[in-house]
Amino acid sequence: DGCMALVEAEKGGFDLALFDIQMPGMTGYETVARLRHLPGAAGQVPTVALSAQAFQTDRQKAFEAGFDDHLAKPIRPSALNDLLERVEQGLVGRQTAVAPVAAVPAAIWDSHPDEHDPLGELESLCTPDVFRPLLEAAADNIREEAERIAQARAAQDWPAVRRAAHKLAGILGQYHGLKAARMASAVETAAEADISLRLNELAGVIDVVLASLSARLIRLAA
Repeated sequence: DGCMALVEAEKGGFDLALFDIQMPGMTGYETVARLRHLPGAAGQVPTVALSAQAFQTDRQKAFEAGFDDHLAKPIRPSALNDLLERVEQGLVGRQTAVAPVAAVPAAIWDSHPDEHDPLGELESLCTPDVFRPLLEAAADNIREEAERIAQARAAQDWPAVRRAAHKLAGILGQYHGLKAARMASAVETAAEADISLRLNELAGVIDVVLASLSARLIRLAA
């Protein structure tokens, strides 16, 4: 959580810090703002915001809070490698002027499977005995967060709905439910008047994603 991150950061010796925007205790924004008040090199460590929200305003808010860069979830290995190379070259950090923030195209969510296949990338990095449990855990987590949303919706607990939708967006995006991830993100940011409509849209695509994961698990077992 944010407090633990600050305790570790105060010890120094880090080349890079990646903070999720939604963390227990303190948000990523609050954490990086406090980190910047640490003395010496500890307060100057390059920091990157991790967020399911990738719009221009979200990136700008991260920079204004004290972050040096921003990675949108789902995080692709190639994007992370590019970031690490830029950090190594000194292109990410407090000494670097913040460039104007460009809008992120909608294609970040809608890329074709042939261009961006997180499951394929993950499968290539794992052995079958590791990959299959990951898919099973993903399906379980999706069902769990969907159930949390259903319970919170019944109680009209909209903050709880938004929290579960945020978690769901990250899980779905990592496992190539990009359309579903976008819809979960839309639930998180929707006005209360629109949230029921967004939830109805989300429920349908969750079923599609779960069916896709089940089919892949069957193929792996064959």
